[in-house]
Amino acid sequence: MSDLEGHGPVQVVVGWAGERPTTEEVQALRRLVPSLAQQKVSDVLLEMAGRPRWSLGVHPGPAAERIARDAERLGLSVSLEPAETELPTPSAFDQPALRIGSMPVPLPYLVIGGLLLVSLLLWSWIG
Repeated sequence: MSDLEGHGPVQVVVGWAGERPTTEEVQALRRLVPSLAQQKVSDVLLEMAGRPRWSLGVHPGPAAERIARDAERLGLSVSLEPAETELPTPSAFDQPALRIGSMPVPLPYLVIGGLLLVSLLLWSWIG
């Protein structure tokens, strides 16, 4: 793993012990990936059917190393591969500033909503 450390973007890939993932591998993957943890094990198994490997995405070298260590601690077989693509530039729309119920609300939408609310209050106070 350390031969890719410090290099550009790295793809983190989980491989299965057999042709398809075992229930234990899926449970470990669900502990590692929050979006999979919200799904039933049977649904995750169906999603992974026919896939000999599962990509955990493209990450900067140090982050990829950290993800790989966490995955190996959970008993998963992990490989790090040079990524074919560049990492996207983070955007304010990528990270929700707050959640309303289960719906994430990005920060720019909160700012725009706040400005509209203030302008409506001023309009009603003036008028």
